[in-house]
Amino acid sequence: MVKRGKTEGTLGKREKGGLRRPDTELPLLALDRAEEAPRARNDSELQEREATAELQSQVELLDLSRDAILSRDLLGRIVFWSGGAERLFGWTRDQAVGQVSHDLLQTRFPGSLDETTRGLFESGFWEGELRHRTKNGTEIVASSRWAIRRGSGGHPIGVMEAHTDLTAQRFLEGQLRQAQKMEAIGVLAGGIAHDFNNVLGAIIGNTEMALDETPVDSPVAYRLAQVLKATIRARDLTREILTFSRRSEKERKPMRLTPLVKETHKLLRASLPAFLDVRLDVRVSDDIVTGNASDLQQVIMNLATNSAQAMPDGGPLEIEVTEALLVRGEGMPDPDLRPGPYLVIGVRDRGTGMEESVRRRVFEPFFTTKGEAEGTGLGLTVAYGIIKNHEGAIAVESEPGNGSLFRVFLPKAEGAVRALTAESRKAPRGKETILFVDDEESLTQLAEGMLSRLGYTVITRMNASAALELFCAQPDTFDIVITDQTMPGMTGITLAKRLLKVRPDLPIVLCTGYSDSVSQASAKTAGVREFLMKPLGRQDLAEAVRRALRKE
Repeated sequence: MVKRGKTEGTLGKREKGGLRRPDTELPLLALDRAEEAPRARNDSELQEREATAELQSQVELLDLSRDAILSRDLLGRIVFWSGGAERLFGWTRDQAVGQVSHDLLQTRFPGSLDETTRGLFESGFWEGELRHRTKNGTEIVASSRWAIRRGSGGHPIGVMEAHTDLTAQRFLEGQLRQAQKMEAIGVLAGGIAHDFNNVLGAIIGNTEMALDETPVDSPVAYRLAQVLKATIRARDLTREILTFSRRSEKERKPMRLTPLVKETHKLLRASLPAFLDVRLDVRVSDDIVTGNASDLQQVIMNLATNSAQAMPDGGPLEIEVTEALLVRGEGMPDPDLRPGPYLVIGVRDRGTGMEESVRRRVFEPFFTTKGEAEGTGLGLTVAYGIIKNHEGAIAVESEPGNGSLFRVFLPKAEGAVRALTAESRKAPRGKETILFVDDEESLTQLAEGMLSRLGYTVITRMNASAALELFCAQPDTFDIVITDQTMPGMTGITLAKRLLKVRPDLPIVLCTGYSDSVSQASAKTAGVREFLMKPLGRQDLAEAVRRALRKE
C-alpha cells in the first residue's frame, strides 16, 4: 500500500495558498548557480582589467608630466619612478627602483634628512627646495613636495614625491641679482665719478707741470713720475668701473704690448703662490697693437690664474710674447682671423693637462672641471670674448699629464712703430685763443696754466651763463671753446648748442667726468667736435684741441 504523503513528498511541496512547487527547482537552482559562477569570475576579471588599465593610464599620465614623480617605502627605497624622473635625473626606471632615493640623488637638504622627515610625519606634507645630483654629475635645484602614502587602514606605508626643476630659474634670478648689483655700482660710481675725476685731474695736471720744472736726472723727477703713473692708473680704474657698469664699448687705441705684459708679470709674481715659478720671455721688435690695456691685462691674468690652478704642487708658469705671420690656409688658429702679422702671448703650464673632450669646451660659459668653490667657469669665456672683440683669437694645446699652452693672437697695429707713451710724446702746441669753462676753480687755473705753456691764449669762466654772455659779446675773439658738461644752471651740451646758434662753425670740446645725459654720439649730433672723459691730462687735451681745430 502506497502512502500518499510520501509520494507527495517526493513529487513536490505545498506552497502557501495550496499551490504546489515541483521538486525539479532544486537542480535548476544548482544549474543557475553553476552558470553564475563563470559570470562572476568574468566580472571580477573585467574589473581587474579595468583597474589595471586605469592604473596604466595614470602611470602614462604621470609620465607626461615635466615634473619628476616618485614613490618610496618607509625605508626610502624607490617603488615608482616616472618618465619625468628619468628625464630630469637621468636614471631609467629599472635603474632607480629599489635604490634609496636620497642616496641615489645625493640630496642636500635645507637642514637635515631627519628634520625634513620629522616635519613630513607631523603634518603629512612637506614642501621646500632641495639640491640633487643627476646621473651625469650635474647639481640641480628642485622645488619638492612630499606627502605621506597611507594603506587601507590609514597607516603610513610610504612617501610620494614630486620635484620641479628650478635650476634655470635660479640661474636667471642670480643673473638678475648680478645685473642689479652692477646697476647699483653704476649709480654709485656715477655719483662720485665727477668729483673724483676733478680731484684726479688736478693731481695729474699739476704733476705734469711740476715735472716740466724739474731736472730730468733729479730724484724728485722720479718720484713725480711715480705719482703721475699711479694717478693715471686711478683714472683708468674709474673709467673701467663706469664702462663696465654701463656695459658700453670700451675704448681701444694703439698701445705697446711689452710694458703691459711686464707689468702683469710683476702683479702675478706678487699675487700667485710662491711655489710657482712665474717666468717671462719677450722676443718682439714691433709690439704695437690696438687694444684696451685693462682688458688685455685681464686676459693675461685669467689665463695665468687658470694655469696656476692646474699646478697645485707648483712648477714653472711661462709667459712669452712672440711674433707670427699668419697665411691663409696654413694652420690658421681661427677661421675668422685675417692673414697678416700678429703678436702672440703664450701662457704655458706643466700641470695636469686636459682630455680632448675638455679642451674643446674650455671657452664655453660656466663649463668648469673645478669644484664649486674653486671657480665659476667664466674666466676663460671672458678672455675669449675680449680677444674676439680685439679681432684676435685664442688657441689651446693640451694633453693629459703634459700641461697646457694657451696662445693669444693679436693683430699688429697698422703703420710704423711709434713711441706711444706719455713720456715720449710731445704735446702739440698752438697760438689760438681758447675759452675754457668749468665750475671748479682749481681746474680752470690748471687748464689755463697747461694750455698757456703750449702757446695758447686762455680765457676762463666758472659758469656757463657768464661764458655765453662773454662769447655773444665778442664771438669772433675765440677760436675754440672747451667746456665741462656738469655745471649748475646750464649743462655743457646746452651751452654748446647756444654757442653754435651764434657761430655755427665754432669748434667745441666737451669734457665730462660722468653723465647719463650725454654721450660721445649725442655730443657729436649736437655739433660738438671732440668729447673727452675727465680727468684731463695735458697730452689728451692738447691733441683734442688740435683735432677739433683741424675739422674747421
